[in-house]
Amino acid sequence: MKCNIQSKRTMSTGGAESSEYTEESSDNESTQLLRGNSPCEERRISTLRNQVVIILVHIFMTSVTTIYWIVLTQYLVDRLAREAGYVNISSVDHCTSNASDPSTKHANEVQEQVTNFLTNFNFVQTVPAFFACFFIGSYSDYIGRRALLLLPIFTEFLVVATISCIIRFHLDVNLLYAGFGLDGLAGSWPAIFVLEFAITSDINASKDSRTVWMFVILCSGSIVLAGVMLATSFLINTLGFFYASLLLTSMGLLNFLIAFIFLQLRTIWKQLIQSSSVFCCANVRNLKMPITYSI
Repeated sequence: MKCNIQSKRTMSTGGAESSEYTEESSDNESTQLLRGNSPCEERRISTLRNQVVIILVHIFMTSVTTIYWIVLTQYLVDRLAREAGYVNISSVDHCTSNASDPSTKHANEVQEQVTNFLTNFNFVQTVPAFFACFFIGSYSDYIGRRALLLLPIFTEFLVVATISCIIRFHLDVNLLYAGFGLDGLAGSWPAIFVLEFAITSDINASKDSRTVWMFVILCSGSIVLAGVMLATSFLINTLGFFYASLLLTSMGLLNFLIAFIFLQLRTIWKQLIQSSSVFCCANVRNLKMPITYSI
């Protein structure tokens, strides 16, 4: 009965933080951090299932994000060398070769072009992601962790899908600027990292359990990454770049489906609807603080 009274009191205020549960648990690390949810509601959410989903999301995200750069780098070297008419450019030994040797010059030219491409792709992706994380950090309580997590996971899938299409149909490499730019606007992998740890803090009551689960998340991602790297190397050597990128695309899609179907976090959407403005004083203040400190 007590849980029902507190839940009604929270909903009647339109998402305002006036309930006893919200006020008392806001600064207490021994309670869960999901706003607007009573203890009775929290017990109906499977904490273990959500934590397993977060671990899987981190595993897929780490593997896909790390390895698609490796696949893309090797593919660009191979493609640009073939377009320039160079053969066996990968066999050039930069340590023992003569700098005036034509094959060495050709290899250096290709490497320079690939480096320029990768630098530009990183710039297009990371600069928007840097500012997007300010917004995500300020509005994650307001909009909801789940929605903000699904967005960069989906854009990550779009990036690897674009890489696969470019490899399969020999499309213009410049198409990747659109993919990386869209991924950056969604926050990219830094946003996924932030939201993973935020959700882990939400669904674990004690600080000790939060620390343990964060350790498990990081270790599991590193262990699986090694295995996926071996599988990707095998596919590149035996079947080519396309099947390696197809593996990453499948992992990216599976990552999105797992998070979309199995991750259950309660968000009080009435708080968004009934609030006078998205740019309320508290959210704007939260948005300005990291920008001020970074400057």
